[in-house]
Amino acid sequence: MSSLKDRNSAAPAAAKPAPEVDSLALLAAAQEARAREVARLIRGLARKVKSACNTVVVEPLARWRRREALARELYSLDDRMLRDIGLTRSEIPFIVSGKRLETPHQDNSPAKAA
Repeated sequence: MSSLKDRNSAAPAAAKPAPEVDSLALLAAAQEARAREVARLIRGLARKVKSACNTVVVEPLARWRRREALARELYSLDDRMLRDIGLTRSEIPFIVSGKRLETPHQDNSPAKAA
């Protein structure tokens, strides 16, 4: 049986040589990873800009165009047709604006016996 001292003093097993580092390949991989991350960030930013553009520009413009088309349609009606639907020409801008009047609720149900 060999002693502990003998085992420690024995020549170490042949160590594997350290792999060579290809610095150009490592640099290329790092640049590729950085490019992917930058592309991901730009895509996220583009989605946010598109969403903001829709909220601030496109949707309000679409609402305005619908209001203008409704106003043109109502103004093209003659007074008799407007009267038939319960409007006057002076009410058209108010109706088109989308503002609503709170009308008092009329309860037409029969009165309950006390």
